[in-house]
Amino acid sequence: MASRKSPDTSERSAASPELPEALAIRQPRQKRSREAWQRVLEAGITLLESAGYGGFTIAALSETSGINPRAIYERASSKEALFLAVYEHKMTQMANDRDRLFREAQESGLPPGEVIGRAVAAVLLLFERNAEFLRPVIAIAPEHRVVFERGKRHTALLGDMFVAALERTGLLTGDSTPAWQAFRAVYAMAVLRTMQGADFISPAPTLDEEITYSTTMVDQYLRAE
Repeated sequence: MASRKSPDTSERSAASPELPEALAIRQPRQKRSREAWQRVLEAGITLLESAGYGGFTIAALSETSGINPRAIYERASSKEALFLAVYEHKMTQMANDRDRLFREAQESGLPPGEVIGRAVAAVLLLFERNAEFLRPVIAIAPEHRVVFERGKRHTALLGDMFVAALERTGLLTGDSTPAWQAFRAVYAMAVLRTMQGADFISPAPTLDEEITYSTTMVDQYLRAE
């Protein structure tokens, strides 16, 4: 198996590319306006989770947030611009949670199986905790180029962290390919649970059981490699 270095995490961790002017947000400067905008963003998350992309409208967002539609249009010129602002707001929250989860996999002195278990748990927990938001986003991504490309970027960063954790186990021999293959398997399971439910293929395991099964699978695969 050919040697493969981990992707450049410093490049991937840079801020997302700027949006076209038509989709850019006019950021508020005054404290009161910033607070109102935060209410809009949080309400947008709630609306996406409850009504999906189809129900995400300026009128519904105004009702949910309690902010006048005119004030919303002062910040975002269209539903699309507003949706992408809400998307990035939620992904920032998820990135903070992701970083915290993976810090737990970086504690010194952990045995390989525990490191693997914490890395697997980080991926599955991140999806489980944010399933209601991720479900409509994943559903529209194939037809929404901006979300698709930014989703790829967030996924790549998640994969970088997963692989970096597995590299601490000592089970890899200078080739990160097995770790990336393991990430693909765990990531696919996380997406399947999010989109189709835990019992889509077989009787539903609990999340803890899924973490245990996936940890064993990755551990055995890396040792076999």
